[in-house]
Amino acid sequence: MKKFEKYDRLYVKWIDSYSDNSGWIDEEDISEENHFIESLGFFYKQTKDFLIIVHSRGLEDTDVMGVLNIPLGCIKEIKKLK
Repeated sequence: MKKFEKYDRLYVKWIDSYSDNSGWIDEEDISEENHFIESLGFFYKQTKDFLIIVHSRGLEDTDVMGVLNIPLGCIKEIKKLK
């Protein structure tokens, strides 16, 4: 994965986990499709398991809001935005 600087603006396309909460279903109705998510945010950091982005940050302090930990194995595309 590319190296990013703290607060770089990112576009991330990733596969989300999926659960069917409708109760009992026939095995033939089990979904095997990927559920893609697109997220925009500011790069915070990367750990060995996660890309961490935030959707808002304070300009005069270190406050952040909307922290999202995306498992690295789920990321299909990532772009630095201008």
